[in-house]
Amino acid sequence: MPELSVVIALHNEEDNVQPLCEKLYTSLSNLDYEVIFVDDGSSDETRAKLKQIANNKTKVILFRRNHGQSSAMQAGIDHAKGKFIVTMDGDLQNDPADIPMMYEKAKQEGWDVVAGRRANR
Repeated sequence: MPELSVVIALHNEEDNVQPLCEKLYTSLSNLDYEVIFVDDGSSDETRAKLKQIANNKTKVILFRRNHGQSSAMQAGIDHAKGKFIVTMDGDLQNDPADIPMMYEKAKQEGWDVVAGRRANR
């Protein structure tokens, strides 16, 4: 079982899949992790791009139609195996490079929740 699960909800994010995965996999390279992508009924090429990227540390959940972000996140969380769960959107507004620092803070200081806020947008 992985120590960390990263759950990412996507809807029509075909242009963001590749850069998101590059940043994500680089940021997580030293961690025991899984990534769970939930495609929330995209009508563009998001699904195809996710299928190309899927590997042994990546799960892809596909919704036939759009159910909304909350339902997509819940589906990802339901499939997560990690002791710690990170949730984020697929639009690159959250920097995957922040995950290791937040994960270490939660682990070392015994936090149940670690949250960040975006600055200098």
